[in-house]
Amino acid sequence: METSAKGGQRVRDAFLNSARQVLLQIQMGMIDPANTPGVRVSGPESGKVATVYERGLHLMRNPVYNKAEAFTEAEREELGLIGLLPPKILNIEVQVQRCVQQLRTKDTDIGRYIYLEGVHNRNETLYFRLLLDNITDLMPIVYTPSVGQACKDFDRIFRGSRGIYFNLSEKGNFKQVVWNSNVRDADIIVVTDGSRILGLGDLGTNGMGIPIGKLSLYVACAGINPGRTVPVTIDVGTNNPDLLNDDMYLGERHKRIDGEEYYAVVDEFVDAVRSRWPNVLIQFEDFTNDHAFPLLERYRNQVLCFNDDIQGTGAVALAGVLTAMRAKNEALADQRIVFFGAGSAAVGVADCIVAAMVHQGLTVEEARRRFWLVDSRGLVTSKRDGELQEHKVRFCRDDEPLNSLLEVVQVVKPTMLLGLSGQYGSFTEDIIKEMHAHCPAPVIFALSNPTPKAEATPEQLYTWTDGEAWVATGSPFKPVSYNGKMYTPGQGNNMYIFPGVGLAAIVGKFKTIPDSMFYLAAKTLSEKVTEEDLASGLLYPQIKRIRELSYAIAVACVKEALDCGIAQISRPDDLEQLVRDAMWQPQYSRVELDASVLAYSGRASAPRKAGSSKQTLAVSSSESKSFSFSDIERGPSILIMYDGPACPVVIDCGSSRTRAGLAVTGRHIRPTVEIPSSEGLRCAVHIDAYCILQRTNVPPRNCWSDLDGFLDAGHPPSFGSDAVSLVLKGEPIRLTYPVNEGVYADMENVGNLLEYVYQECLKVSAATIIGMSYGGNSWTIGGCGGLNIIYICQLDSVKRTVPELCAFDSNWVWFQIDPRDQPLLLTEPIYNPASTRERATEMLFEDLGIPSLNISVKEVAALVGTGWQDGIVVDAGEAMTSVVPISHGCVVTSGIRKLYLGGADLDVQFAERLARRADHIRLTSTRDRLMLRRWKESVCYCRPGWHDTDDDFDDNGYGAAAEAQPITLPDGTAVDMADDKWKVPESLFHPHLLGIEGSGIGEMVVESIEDCPIDDKLKLYKKIMLAGGTSQFPGFADRLRSEVEHSVKYSRIATSGRTQNRNPQVHVEKAHRHPEWAAWIGGSAFASLKDSFEDRWLSREEYEECGPDAINSKVQISFMPHQQQ
Repeated sequence: METSAKGGQRVRDAFLNSARQVLLQIQMGMIDPANTPGVRVSGPESGKVATVYERGLHLMRNPVYNKAEAFTEAEREELGLIGLLPPKILNIEVQVQRCVQQLRTKDTDIGRYIYLEGVHNRNETLYFRLLLDNITDLMPIVYTPSVGQACKDFDRIFRGSRGIYFNLSEKGNFKQVVWNSNVRDADIIVVTDGSRILGLGDLGTNGMGIPIGKLSLYVACAGINPGRTVPVTIDVGTNNPDLLNDDMYLGERHKRIDGEEYYAVVDEFVDAVRSRWPNVLIQFEDFTNDHAFPLLERYRNQVLCFNDDIQGTGAVALAGVLTAMRAKNEALADQRIVFFGAGSAAVGVADCIVAAMVHQGLTVEEARRRFWLVDSRGLVTSKRDGELQEHKVRFCRDDEPLNSLLEVVQVVKPTMLLGLSGQYGSFTEDIIKEMHAHCPAPVIFALSNPTPKAEATPEQLYTWTDGEAWVATGSPFKPVSYNGKMYTPGQGNNMYIFPGVGLAAIVGKFKTIPDSMFYLAAKTLSEKVTEEDLASGLLYPQIKRIRELSYAIAVACVKEALDCGIAQISRPDDLEQLVRDAMWQPQYSRVELDASVLAYSGRASAPRKAGSSKQTLAVSSSESKSFSFSDIERGPSILIMYDGPACPVVIDCGSSRTRAGLAVTGRHIRPTVEIPSSEGLRCAVHIDAYCILQRTNVPPRNCWSDLDGFLDAGHPPSFGSDAVSLVLKGEPIRLTYPVNEGVYADMENVGNLLEYVYQECLKVSAATIIGMSYGGNSWTIGGCGGLNIIYICQLDSVKRTVPELCAFDSNWVWFQIDPRDQPLLLTEPIYNPASTRERATEMLFEDLGIPSLNISVKEVAALVGTGWQDGIVVDAGEAMTSVVPISHGCVVTSGIRKLYLGGADLDVQFAERLARRADHIRLTSTRDRLMLRRWKESVCYCRPGWHDTDDDFDDNGYGAAAEAQPITLPDGTAVDMADDKWKVPESLFHPHLLGIEGSGIGEMVVESIEDCPIDDKLKLYKKIMLAGGTSQFPGFADRLRSEVEHSVKYSRIATSGRTQNRNPQVHVEKAHRHPEWAAWIGGSAFASLKDSFEDRWLSREEYEECGPDAINSKVQISFMPHQQQ
């Protein structure tokens, strides 16, 4: 076993941790000890295992997993590739050599670009390995200058779609658009509206080549994982007449929109991507000047974003300026700087240089007096006619107007001349010689790109200054020989800056990216220029060192972010290693087929009898599970309702289930209604037909979006239990879930779901008391004053219970709840975006007409519903798991942790393991997925600890109970899941087993508590509350307690100013006997005290006066009155 730790105890701990992981992988069947002598895990060929759902040609057409000739013999046999590939097996190094040889046969740069994009679309790993190994030669092909021509010809060289297009015609539907992407977790988005592509102007959707190229540089230069990147184009039209009249143009054919209509589109785009990827970094790219600055100011303090044209260009130019000052041994404050071009890039560069001067002791005003900006009308001065654009005002001078660059150079006698005009040849011989006459070693940057837009060539600049100029360009140029000396012009390309800054923001989980980060990046880059570089005229390091440079910038920026408090991670013991580990390497993974593709036959089975003692679970494909009163938990239950006509309704919308009911208090309470959070859409063909066509038997969670083309628009959608009932009856229904990861992803269908809850489910009376008692085999349902409340347990269908309830009382009275009469308390997760909350508020007041609204945080409600105000809530839900610490009834935001792993992921894992044991089964339809979930919940349990072996561990009886529950398939086959019963939930504690980065639940709890800035952390360990349906596995609480105790074993816990070395007392319990109800019950308790918290409710009058954003100040992150907080 290899370790990198130093020191005796650290080596021992590192060895033990590594050994534990290997032992766990052996137990999980991920490592075969017989083929693992010494268990050595190192080297480029020992990468992660990639599990796939495709085989044969389908797999080879997937660029993420395709390895072409590099598939091994074992992989070819398992994946159905025998005969589809030549017999020779090549490694990635040989494949790269072949690509280089093929590239040399291309005569033009655009031909090379097209070839490389072909590799990109066929084999991503090979593409990035080729790019990384040949970055100096290929960077000009992948990005500037070749990408400019690629964008001009984008519609003609188009081979296949990559990224997301947010089109104006889809406005109002952007949140559905973003969910069509197959990128599950995005780290970075590069977005353009195509309005100012390089120096080429308005190219509309043809500008998509820029985000694609930028993201390729992120991957090659900084090791950003390509599977977590998303190129985006916002199509709001084009003002380019050539494109509007071109039949080949792929974008919308109308003039660009502008003004508030334009910003509304961008706002919806930002809201949409953050609703799915709330922590994603957004890089704005190639927007026109009149939008670039406003957009940056609009979002820079709201979302994680930056503008590369403004900030990235400024930083890379500043780095060259700082290097030139070092080479000339001059002070930056002594320079006279002329800019030719006064757009967003030029002003961004000027701002960065001003910031550097301020760092060196000048005031902002003193620094700005050293700048002269020249635009198309001459010197930017207050004395010329016309109104200035806002971004130019801060550099406006009071000098007399000068109409040409030559006049400005003659008057100012600059020491620096920076060109960002996009005007080819604008640095003429007269101008450069005039500058050189007054400055022996002028600093001249011709930064416009691509090459045909450069203000001058390096050869011209060296010739006109007798080789004395310090030259940098925006596009790459070859070295120049002048008077027997070889000069190498530096390329001031943004790729030196933005990959490192982006990597830092992702690793450090930045809240924002302040301008100081770009100054630090420029300073770090400048310091990496060697004396050897300077001797050849280089103002920037050689591009072949780009990964080293990006790494250095990322480390410096994360360190600064930790110091100034914008990083949302704990300070690591080894920051350099943290950044190094985050950098993706283009190496092939071993590819495994996750399940067989053989179909099964046979449908007959017998339904389980109610109250049967036999534990075998069987679900009929033709008959849905019926309700029986024997399923209701036995015992008396007295419900005390909030009296009066304004009794609040409480609704908890989760990713999988929605719970609703009137606000109640009491000992035995439960939601009146619990239904699936689903919409059912009828398909024109049966879902099984699609799955057969795709040759898959265990589809991934997101594959159902492919069924959109099969939907039958002639049938209205069904919701909740009605939709599930149709599925269980075998109807061709596709289920969609408008709530994703706890966040409202599809607001329209959320509204439809809530309307269904009110109209079809909440049919109850306004009585105050109901009693239910159980005697023998019958229920007695009592009431008050002849008015009764229906008390419904968890059912497959609410409607199905009506005849059974009426059978007990022929005088049963139904009342429909009108949303306009009852206040509504809605729960939401702690990480719900404000924009989503505001849209929900607008929908509830405008569409449903509610009189007042309160939104409460699920995790706080789950804890306070137990009567406690201090503790930590572990909410294991359908789509994700969150850990939220609460002290004195308030959320401690610094301790919040999230893991994008939940019950749905375990469903897929369970299906995969079942398919391995029953290779004849094909699990494809929505009905099958529901069956799988029930099987999983019936047989799976949690093992007490990772360290126990099969021979000696004590599972507290959970394993024995599960052993009696084999699974009966629809064809009658009984399947014993054996050790898979504990391996499925094991990934909650060790998510790396599914290839998911991050800590397990136990480690998350300890990290959360230790990051809480409170004195007494021990109290949080004593009250760890479980919420969410995925926490119901037998043994889950005991396993979590064991994991927490192990993770905190060597922690030092601060308590009231003292440090304790002893282990804390760890106590884990369910927030309710049904943890999935915890949030609803807590919300119900709070809503029943509405009068005590009246200021927390948003009334209709206040909504109409202040708008939907008024709800943000009302969000219930605490269950303490204001005066007690």
